[in-house]
Amino acid sequence: SGSCTQCTAGKFAVAGSTVCTSCSAGSFSVAGSSTCSQCGVNSYAGAGASVCTNCAAGATAPAGSTASGSCTVCPAGSAVQTGTCTQCTAGTFSLAGSSTCGNCAANTFSAAGASTCG
Repeated sequence: SGSCTQCTAGKFAVAGSTVCTSCSAGSFSVAGSSTCSQCGVNSYAGAGASVCTNCAAGATAPAGSTASGSCTVCPAGSAVQTGTCTQCTAGTFSLAGSSTCGNCAANTFSAAGASTCG
């Protein structure tokens, strides 16, 4: 009698399969999976991936992204919040690629979306 072989990470097989199939780009799997899971926001994966790679801090990407080129650096005056580039509020600022908006120093101010305080 034959035995079943577990698929390696980055591949999957449904019940009754005779081969393992690579996960498509934008998804991943752990060893022994019957499906691939889509990469979440701010991450990406090529075909056959066992994990998704996170975008650099201060950059965003939609769920299911397939390459690092999908990661977009947030412009000055915004920062990554809940998976998207969000404009900094008044009294805060950021440079391009920031993961957070910083508070203006004492005796300075900024409008919403500022890259500096004055």
